[in-house]
Amino acid sequence: MKDLERQHILEVLASVGGSRRKAVAILGISERTLRYKLNQYRSEGFFSGSEDE
Repeated sequence: MKDLERQHILEVLASVGGSRRKAVAILGISERTLRYKLNQYRSEGFFSGSEDE
């Protein structure tokens, strides 16, 4: 289930061109939750994007 969640979040983020604001609106989660999850994915080596937006 965790893998499916990660895949979905990263796909949505890619589909909106990396915009966290748009992604959280689609996902229905807070920006803080998304930031936490992205940091977690980076530490696990699944994602290497930046947090510029």
